[in-house]
Amino acid sequence: MSVMKEIKDYFTEIMRLNYIQSLLGWDQEVNMMGYKSVEGRSEQSALLSQLIHQRLVSDKAGKLIKEAEKRKDLNDIDAAMLREAKRAYDQEVKLPEELVVEITKTAALSQQVWQKARQNKDFKSFIPLLEKTVELQKEKAEKLGTFPDLYSTLIDLYEPSATYKWISNIFNPIKPKLTEFIKKLDSSSNKPNDSILRKKYNIDKQFELSVEIIKKLNFDLQAGRQDRSTHPFTSSLSSTDTRITTRTTEDYLNECIFGTIHECGHALYEMGIKKEFHDTILCTGTSMGIHESQSRTLENFVGRSREFWMYWYPTFQKYFPEILKDYPMEEFYRSINCVQPSFIRVNADEVTYGLHVILRFEIEKDLIEGNIRVNELPEIWNSKFEEFLGIIPPD
Repeated sequence: MSVMKEIKDYFTEIMRLNYIQSLLGWDQEVNMMGYKSVEGRSEQSALLSQLIHQRLVSDKAGKLIKEAEKRKDLNDIDAAMLREAKRAYDQEVKLPEELVVEITKTAALSQQVWQKARQNKDFKSFIPLLEKTVELQKEKAEKLGTFPDLYSTLIDLYEPSATYKWISNIFNPIKPKLTEFIKKLDSSSNKPNDSILRKKYNIDKQFELSVEIIKKLNFDLQAGRQDRSTHPFTSSLSSTDTRITTRTTEDYLNECIFGTIHECGHALYEMGIKKEFHDTILCTGTSMGIHESQSRTLENFVGRSREFWMYWYPTFQKYFPEILKDYPMEEFYRSINCVQPSFIRVNADEVTYGLHVILRFEIEKDLIEGNIRVNELPEIWNSKFEEFLGIIPPD
């Protein structure tokens, strides 16, 4: 057996363990486990992380990679597979097993506590676990040491080679221009009225309609599914099982529709991976930035286009005749493109969305670098919201 065949098979086993880990996470978020059940789930997730870590840092993995690096005749696919295997190995060998296990366990415990805190508008109850999460991530960054600053090291895990400085050079010129542009749009005498989106739309009909939309967008329901969750997400549980979730709110139609289209963009990217890469270490997105480009392209360039609504609006009228039967399509199209500062990132329009990202970027940096404390977050969050978007969250 060739060394590249051995690497492919070895890391395919690791990928499949990762898929099982993702399934546990999907189940926890979609099926809303009971509060008392979370501890057991966190132990299961931690055990899987331990097994994955042990395989990644094993002598066998290291020897296979070193042997493959001697080869000078690798084709592009094998070279990419070796590159990704080496990157995963080089990162993981720097991390203590105990740290890997604790990060996974804390994340699983945090999910349930966050959901409850969000529902009860009780940030204080989430502070201990959030503080622990921040400290664990700082320790992880210190162990990895990819860049001199901790935050750049963590960014590199999601967007390879990107740094805080590189991203700041993109964000800093954009921020004041976006803020000024939003103020200009907000004061316009021709501003669209989005009140039609804030009527009472049956949430089950919303969900049913959103499934019809993703089917037309080529989401394969034989290789995936859509469910509801507290926060929309996409999860690949194998090469042929990509699942998305959405969120339905009776009094805001955009949340479900555009949340669904956004996640569908992520899913189509995963579903479009070549069969020859299935379950291999190449069976994933190139980076989070590329992944997000696919979801945002489908959400905004397709989902907010006039052509999209010329096709779909009659169907919406059939689903919600009591609200939309006599409402003009052109006015509806304008309403779904209304620029309006909002408190929730996933509900944001395409103009204000960028400021939500920049706001989080700045806060994350200060948290990881120790410039602010977790218990200061509400005050800092509100201050930046007012600075960036001109609104202050009520809770």
